Amino acid sequence: MGRYEDALGCFDEAARLGGEHADLWSSKGHTLTSLGLYEDALTCCEEALKRDSGNADTWNDKGVCLFNVCSEEEAIACFEKALELDPNNVTAWHNRGIAEDHLGQKKEAVRSYRRVLALVPTRVVELVEHARKRLQEMGDK
Repeated sequence: MGRYEDALGCFDEAARLGGEHADLWSSKGHTLTSLGLYEDALTCCEEALKRDSGNADTWNDKGVCLFNVCSEEEAIACFEKALELDPNNVTAWHNRGIAEDHLGQKKEAVRSYRRVLALVPTRVVELVEHARKRLQEMGDK
């Protein structure tokens, strides 16, 4: 966690020095999301989107924040905006499926999860499992 906290200090310093670039706010928001500080992250996402409303990853991060503060419908709208900007954003499709599933929207969730499977190469799972197995066999944890 120390690295995230170090990063937050850098983001704060950059903002203090006049950093108004959307990527600064987006990166800080993503870092706060990783720390589970969803309300603070949501503020950063909103600042980033004021500066650049065309960043699919920021819309996805905003959706994650909203989902985690129990605003699932708003979260889905953010995931949909991310997908409008980047229709092949597998993370946004997955997160949309989670939110739909959580709301009991089975038909919509199935559609989202199927899209995830269509976008992710099928051999990825095999390759990851093989790499983990080999690392374990080689004594690497």
